[in-house]
Amino acid sequence: MSRILKEYLKNQIKRIILGHTVKLETTDDSIIFKLQKNSFFGNQYILIKHRETGKRISLLIKNSKAELYKYELEDM
Repeated sequence: MSRILKEYLKNQIKRIILGHTVKLETTDDSIIFKLQKNSFFGNQYILIKHRETGKRISLLIKNSKAELYKYELEDM
């Protein structure tokens, strides 16, 4: 693959990734991540990582939303 094509694809992917926004909503027992301008295909996830322990929570995004329950954070 030519260097020009690789650079073009890299820039297109970067534009798509940086082009979405995330809004947060809270309920009594959860945090809801709402993605806007989401243009990815296939399964998408939000990854939450505890900096000190390295423990991770992976949230599947469905219908441009992912929900993180507070008990999951407490288990971290």
